[in-house]
Amino acid sequence: MKGRLVNAYALCPAFAYFKYHFPEPQTPSMELGKELDVRELVEKFVRPKCEVRYQVPLRGKLGSGRADAVVLCEGRLEVVEAKLGGGFKRQQLAQAAFYCLLAEEQFGLPCEALWLCSPEGCERRPFSYSLREHVKGLLEALERDLDVLPRGRPSRYCSYCKYSSLCPWRPP
Repeated sequence: MKGRLVNAYALCPAFAYFKYHFPEPQTPSMELGKELDVRELVEKFVRPKCEVRYQVPLRGKLGSGRADAVVLCEGRLEVVEAKLGGGFKRQQLAQAAFYCLLAEEQFGLPCEALWLCSPEGCERRPFSYSLREHVKGLLEALERDLDVLPRGRPSRYCSYCKYSSLCPWRPP
């Protein structure tokens, strides 16, 4: 699924490369994330008076993914992405924005906003022109970098990365 690669690429281009070429089974946190009750989060924090679809498979020219929820209301839509931990990071925002692009194509409606939800609450972000362009740029770079190991951005995440032993860009 390209959605997870967008998330990985926004974190580190080298991480996305390794994840694509050396896939591993789902992590324990991904398994726990399946137990997250998105319906409860939407009802408690988003409170739409509109149609909500859950676990929506999305496909389009840009790729595919699965949105945790899509809210359809008055000729527009909003995408909901749920994670176990709060304090959302830029890569999770990029993943949700990618789902907005796919949902627009699939439903033929403009995506007005995205929701980043965790058990602590939900945060609404407008799907702005700059966010849209940022994600399109990430997708172009991701396509280019999947065949050749791109230069990573060493960070504190490197010490947790499951591919650190393969990565020439990790800090010493």
